[in-house]
Amino acid sequence: MMSDLVDFWLFALLTSITYLGFNLGKISELTKLTKREKQVQEIVDRIFGLEIKPSGETKVLDLTGREVEVLQESVGGWIEGVALAENAMMWCNEDGYRLKMLRNSFAEMIWDAYIDRKNPIVGTVVLTGGVDERGELFSLTQKQIERISNDIKFVQVIQPLKGDHSSEFGIY
Repeated sequence: MMSDLVDFWLFALLTSITYLGFNLGKISELTKLTKREKQVQEIVDRIFGLEIKPSGETKVLDLTGREVEVLQESVGGWIEGVALAENAMMWCNEDGYRLKMLRNSFAEMIWDAYIDRKNPIVGTVVLTGGVDERGELFSLTQKQIERISNDIKFVQVIQPLKGDHSSEFGIY
């Protein structure tokens, strides 16, 4: 019985990764900005990120003018940024493993789709646009936020367990 549940869980996880990796493409598709989107981003001059909790709950964050503070508050401590692509960053808690935060399977699926190596991701993460040569942070576009949020909702629908299933992956 337990073996069947594990097999089903692995099948659901692999299906999710396949969906994210093949149907949606790599991060480059999500991070390509049209000329119009770049103009709108410059006009609005606001920085938005997408918070992703281990439960799959997402929230749009306005980081404008308080980037470091908002990121630290969201991830629950010191921040560590990982470049997923030229104009996409994933921010997580630098001490997440030591603090034994819950594994974030949703962030891992994003990581796996964009980075060609496996790595457990723990705790709440925030996705943002990239960072320029001066260290200035760029915003995600509304299109990127909607697409990533919808992808996470899709994965939640096909997963066999309800609620916060992140503990099923273990604690790091």
